Amino acid sequence: MIGDKTCAPEEDCWALVEQGVYLDGNVTLEVAMPMFANTARAFIPVVTLAGEDEPPNLWGALYHVDALQAYNEALAAVSREEHS
Repeated sequence: MIGDKTCAPEEDCWALVEQGVYLDGNVTLEVAMPMFANTARAFIPVVTLAGEDEPPNLWGALYHVDALQAYNEALAAVSREEHS
């Protein structure tokens, strides 16, 4: 949630969005993980894109550590399925 002390600062999120560093709210980890590798950021803003003449809506930010945890959990689940 924007404004929560544990969240990425909103002004930092908007600065990254202006630089073109953001994730659409509908992307998968398959898309997000390379973006972390390419940008070396601790977090990437998550937005929904509105119309061409409208600014995006900021949902919040995805932290690299959280993305890694989710990715590892997904890999573990696939491994369990393959070995059962």
